[in-house]
Amino acid sequence: MSTSPTETPVSPLSPKHTKIHLGYLDGLRAFAAIYVLLHHMYLQSPLAGGPSVAMKLTKIFNFGHLSVDLFIVLSGFCLMLPVARGDGFLRGTALAFYKKRARRILPPYFATIAVSLLFIALWIGETSGSHWDIAIPVVAKDIWIHVFLLQDILGNAKINPVLWSVSVEWRIYFLFPLLVFAFRRFGPVLTTAVTVVASYLFWLAMYLSPLASRQIVDTTWQGCSPYYLGLFAMGMLAAHIVFSGDARLNEWRDRMNWGAVTAVALALFVVMMALPAKLGIDLPRQFMSFFIGLACMALLIWISVRPHAWAARLFSWRPLVFMGTFAYSIYLMHAPLMQLFWKFAVHPLHQNTFREFLIMLIVGTPVILGACYLFFLAFERPFLNTRRKETIAETERDAALSPAP
Repeated sequence: MSTSPTETPVSPLSPKHTKIHLGYLDGLRAFAAIYVLLHHMYLQSPLAGGPSVAMKLTKIFNFGHLSVDLFIVLSGFCLMLPVARGDGFLRGTALAFYKKRARRILPPYFATIAVSLLFIALWIGETSGSHWDIAIPVVAKDIWIHVFLLQDILGNAKINPVLWSVSVEWRIYFLFPLLVFAFRRFGPVLTTAVTVVASYLFWLAMYLSPLASRQIVDTTWQGCSPYYLGLFAMGMLAAHIVFSGDARLNEWRDRMNWGAVTAVALALFVVMMALPAKLGIDLPRQFMSFFIGLACMALLIWISVRPHAWAARLFSWRPLVFMGTFAYSIYLMHAPLMQLFWKFAVHPLHQNTFREFLIMLIVGTPVILGACYLFFLAFERPFLNTRRKETIAETERDAALSPAP
């Protein structure tokens, strides 16, 4: 389906030498981060005591891993934007890219480790029967594993259980310059297809190897995840389809119904989740991430090409866009903050676990988001830009367009 005059593709309207700010990217990042928060609220304690219909509805929060899928695709899309809008080359050297990524990712990451350890030492270091128990106790080995970003490979959920994905994305960054070269040399479609297949085959080889069976390497869904390189490449391809001057990809961009592709990919995900379970087949959920990656890729193209579509308007909602500017801080810090709020403000009320969940949802969510914003101001914002003094709004914009898990 071709685009209407009011839904002209973004790239012709955005000269390659101009900076752009795509608000829906911020909204998508906020959606993913808040969903992870709600997922962990759902997991905080086994829910009981609520109406049967409400209990069934809460199961919608049982798929937090899918938010990481979205984060990875978004990261590939955002990092590929300047390449696709430019001449197909990485701006600057690979070393400069690595330094910029380190400055963006690592200071808030290490600050999260320090703050989490402080909270554990002072307030949340004892087992409580909540989901947080997987993060404690902490020994020196756990700290060193996180310092060297090996927690995903070794299956270490201590200190802060969400940090596994940071190490996954950190290693992907080292392959980004190679992927940019391959996009230019072999073409974006072929490169993406090969990357997806190769990354899944590598994960499958590890999954079936003695390294996994002997628990030397963690290949569970919160462990070593090389298949995320394929999802990252899918995000890169989405940016290339929308913003590059490739004639064939431009035709794809303008003629395909990307909203329908998004819906079909999501439907396939639902089928692949339900059918194997119904047939008694234990299919690793890592395979499901491919369909979410495909849906996220199509969604990014759809809302980029059709800025007046309902999905684009939804993710461009200003409050959501604002929260997307500090989504990385939400992702990093929500778990220890949630445990603090639950332990001192909710659990002492002696309600059933369903009511605890409702209190966490209604009261805890804004409190935790506010605390995460303060963390952003203290530990993330100072590392976003060194060019000149900027307003908070400008540095928040830089945060949103500088992807992080």
